[in-house]
Formats: sequence, C-alpha cells, structure tokens
Amino acid sequence: MGNGDEKLKENEAHDGSRSRMSAMFADFRLLLRQFREFAIAARGKLIASVALLFFEIALGLFFVFAFARLADLALATPDGGVVSWAVGRDAREMAVFLSLAALLLVTCRYFERLWMVQIGEKATAGLSKKVFAQLVSQPMAFFAGSQARAIDANVVEDLSRIRRAWTRDLLFALKCALLVLVTAILMFNVAPELAGPVVGIALALGAGWAIAVWLLAKKATVTHGDCDLSAVAPAVREAIDGLATVKAFGNETHERTRFRHRVETLLSGAMRSAGREMAVMAVGSLALLGLVIYLWWLGATAVSDESFLAGEFTALVILLAIAGAALRQLAKSLCRLAAASRAARRLDTLFAESAERLDSGKFMPGSRERLDGRLNISKASFAYPDEPDQLVIDSLSLAILPGGKIAVVGPPGSGKTALAHLILGYYTLRSGSVEIDDRPLSDYPLSWLRSQIGWVPAETYLFSGTLAENIGYGRPNASVMEIREAVEKAGALPFIESLQDGLATALASGIGGTNFAGSSERGLRLSAEQRRRIALARVFLGDPPIVFIDAPATQIVEKPTTKGESEGIAERSLSSVEEALIKGRTAIVVATRMTTTRAMDKILVLRDGKVAERGSHKELYEGRGFYRLLCEGQFGKD
Repeated sequence: MGNGDEKLKENEAHDGSRSRMSAMFADFRLLLRQFREFAIAARGKLIASVALLFFEIALGLFFVFAFARLADLALATPDGGVVSWAVGRDAREMAVFLSLAALLLVTCRYFERLWMVQIGEKATAGLSKKVFAQLVSQPMAFFAGSQARAIDANVVEDLSRIRRAWTRDLLFALKCALLVLVTAILMFNVAPELAGPVVGIALALGAGWAIAVWLLAKKATVTHGDCDLSAVAPAVREAIDGLATVKAFGNETHERTRFRHRVETLLSGAMRSAGREMAVMAVGSLALLGLVIYLWWLGATAVSDESFLAGEFTALVILLAIAGAALRQLAKSLCRLAAASRAARRLDTLFAESAERLDSGKFMPGSRERLDGRLNISKASFAYPDEPDQLVIDSLSLAILPGGKIAVVGPPGSGKTALAHLILGYYTLRSGSVEIDDRPLSDYPLSWLRSQIGWVPAETYLFSGTLAENIGYGRPNASVMEIREAVEKAGALPFIESLQDGLATALASGIGGTNFAGSSERGLRLSAEQRRRIALARVFLGDPPIVFIDAPATQIVEKPTTKGESEGIAERSLSSVEEALIKGRTAIVVATRMTTTRAMDKILVLRDGKVAERGSHKELYEGRGFYRLLCEGQFGKD
C-alpha cells in the first residue's frame, strides 16, 4: 500500500511538472502572439533585423577562422584544412579584408539592434494603449477592494518586463541559440575527434547550469540587481500621503523604525538570493573553465602529435568559448522571457475582462436630445462587490419630477454617495430598478446617459494639466470662451485671473491637488474651496439636466470678499453657486448643513441604506425624528 501511495505521488508530481512546463510554453506562445499583433505593421523591418542577425553571426564566425589562419601563419604551418577557404595567403590582403568585415559587422549589428528596439518600443506602446483602454473601460466593480491599490503597480511592472523582452531578449535569445547550434556544428567540422566529447560535456554542463538558473529565478522573490520593491513602495506612499497625520502624532521615529524593518527584510532576502545567484554563476564559470582546460590538454596533445593544425585547435577553443558564453546568456534571456511570458498571461487575463458597453442600448438619442430629468427608483438594493453581504442601498424607492430638488441627509455610511453611484450606473443592482424618463438605465448608452448627469463629488480630483484642461473635462470639445463662461458661473474667475498664467496654469494631480508618491508631476495646489469651484465649473460647462451634488468631505471656509473687488467679479459664496447650478434642473443634493435642506422640495433621511424619513423640512422637524436630532445638533433646541 505504501509503495502504491509513493508511486501515485510520483505520478502526480510528474504530471504537475509537465503541466507547469506546458503552461510555460503556452505563456511564451502568448507573448509571441501579442508581439506579432503589435509588430505586424513593422514586419518588413523585423524580417530585415533577423536577416542581419544571421549575417552578423556569419561575420563573427568569419573572424574565428581568421584568427585560426593567423595562428597557422605564426607557426609557419602549411596551409590546409577548414581554414584554407576563410582567408587569402597574403597578410596584407587579410588585414584589409578583416577591416572591411569589421566595418560591415558593426554596421549590421547597429541596424539589427536599432530596428529591433524601434519595433519593440512601438509594439510596447501599442500594448500600453490597449491595456489603458481596457482599464478605463472596466466597470467600477473591477476596481473594488485591494485590487484597485495593486493594479497600477502590477500593470506597470508587467509592461516593463514585456518591453525588455520585445526590445532585447527575443532577438538576443534567438542569437544565442543560433550561436550554440552553429558553433557546435562547426566544431565537428574542425575537429570531430575532439568535438564529440567536448560538445557532449559542454551541453550537459550548460543544460544543468541553465536549469539551475531557471530554478533560482523561479524560487527567488528578490533577485540581485533586480530587487522587488513591492514591500517598500507602499510604505513610502503611506508616509507621504499621510505625512500630516505622522507629524501630528509625532510618529516620525515610529515610521522610520517601520520602514527600517521593511528594508532590512528586503535586504535579507536580496542577500540570500544574491548568494545563491553568485554560487550558481561561480559553479558555471568553474565548469566552463574546466572544460576549456580539458580541451586545451586534448588539443595540445593532438597538435604535438601533428594530428591536426594549430589553427584548427585555435578555432576549436574560440568556438567553444563562444558557445559557452552564448549558452550562459541564453539561460538568462530565457529566465527574463519566462517572466515576460507570465506578465503576458496576466495582461491577457485583463483583456478577457468584460468592458462596459458605453455605446449600447435600446434607445439611441439624437445629437441634440436631452433628458427631461424624471427619476424613478423602485425598491433598489445593491452592495459593493468587495462586500457582497453588506447592502449599501436597501429597498430604496424615490420619485423626482423634472426640475425637482431632493436633499439627502444621514450619518456617514448611510448610503448617500452610493445613491450617485446607483444613478450613474456604476454597479449592477441586486434587485429593484432605476428609471430615468420612464426608461430603465440599461436602455440608454452609458456614455450618453452619464453626459446628462452632472456629479460634483465630495473630493475633487484634479488631473495633471492646466486649469483650462481640468475645467474642460466637463466637455472636452468646449471652446476657451465657453470654459471662461463656466468659470464665471462657478465664481472661480477672480482667483484664476489673479494667477500669472490664468487658465493656462499647470495643476498638481490627485485628490486635493497633491501628488501621489512616485509621480513626477508638479504644479499649483489649490485650496479646498478652489477645487470645489473647479468641480462646479465642470458641471456648468457640461450643462446636464440632472445634477448630483455631494457635500464636501471637510468643511470649507470661504475667503471673505475684499472691499476692493468690484461687484462684477466678486467671488460668490459656494452655496449661492450651487443654488444657481441646480436651478431649472433635477437635483439631488447630499447635505451636511441643515440650512441647505430648507430650500429643497423634499428631504430624504437615509440610515443603513434605507429611507428612515422623508418629507419637507417643516414636516420632518415637527415629526421629532432623526432629522430633528440632526438639526438640533447644528442649531441647538428651539
């Protein structure tokens, strides 16, 4: 029974190894298929590069036989053997010929590598565009949870590995494989009696060394010279993004200690990996040198017995050295290609994800058609994908007529912002329905539907670029005059005109105008009020029939208007700007200040994703429910 179990385990291990090898070759074919997809436009240059590679190998080997001929001339041995056809008898002619060959060799190598780099860079650029297009077309559910934090670093790392493979390793691996094959054939032609045992031993040692390198690369999470900084980058990002909190609690020393532990852990792994890598390289070098010494001993004995010429022996030694170096480089290239192949598989998995169908729908609106703004939500429930058991909206029903105005209040986490995600169609409903103008959301092309809904988020995201480009995000084809008009409506014109470059001022990217760790973008950082006005200007520019205004995450303290400002350009308060924005539109306003709710047609009080109360300000205040508690918390009891 025990022997049967052992046999079964051996078979399972063998099948697992065979499966892994099959998967590895499948990934490599995928890498080649992706390369062909993006390099097909430059196939003429690719064919020329491969042709130059063959010619370069031939010219390089020509020099081997030229040196063999030189050895024959130096020893004044009679001309003969395989070297007789390589060069002429005259040394001057040989020098001129070698000079021309060297010039041709360098030219071939230059264009072969240049063209391959150009092809690889263009192919990587095409792949990068496809990856980005796939990412931005994914539904919001795709980025839920920890995946959103990891995907940017993973994609960049995968693209970097594929870029190296396409610009260098593919052609380099082909060159090394051809060199090993051609030099082995030539060694048998030069001295078959010596080449047999030498090539056999060389191939056995080379295969063993290549397998050792492959296992090392597979086992090591950190490799010498190519450290995986995934454990360090998040710590740097955390410290920079939360620097105000770090300093507020005086925890600089604590953060330095935490970072030191992470770096020391990384260093320990890198040192162990470097030790293994250098040990494998040392054993490989020792084996190669031992083989050369063995060949030297065999050759010296044969030359002394006049079994073959000194030039042939020289050619054999050089060919063996070339084959050994090529085999060593081939192993490294294959390891990098294996990593690139796994990256290609991960990107292919990304490409297999279903994208949002932005332009599909039963209803095809005309170019100038607009929504009326009638909104009906019936028993809608949904949960975020990373927390499927936690309903964010639970059996919510709501009806708003065109031009109606609803205020939504409630404690944090009650589902106020989730209501905007519901209307914008970011997530699939678990139950219920959302209709606009008596049509379900699925009937509308998503891109058109979202252009009809203006969203002012709690935190304004600024993209790298100018103020005009950021405001123009509300309608990318808008003219400068239209952008300026939207800026004026948002009350942002005074602070923009006070800037030296006005609308051409470059902004820092990110939430709150701060740069993310690792970003090279630099620019002006706006205040919370200024960012809010940019968000409002975007919606004014888009001129949608429906608006959703989310309350700012932090209280904005507005700068008072100075006496020197004229009435025409004085900054209006944010509340008055928001009132102007919702005028004549269907509006849902998330309110944190009860003064805002008094001007609304209806107030919706959310608690745990459910409608706890609804009615006018007077009705809810007199009802002595949760809404009254919110009001008394701000204004005190009557």
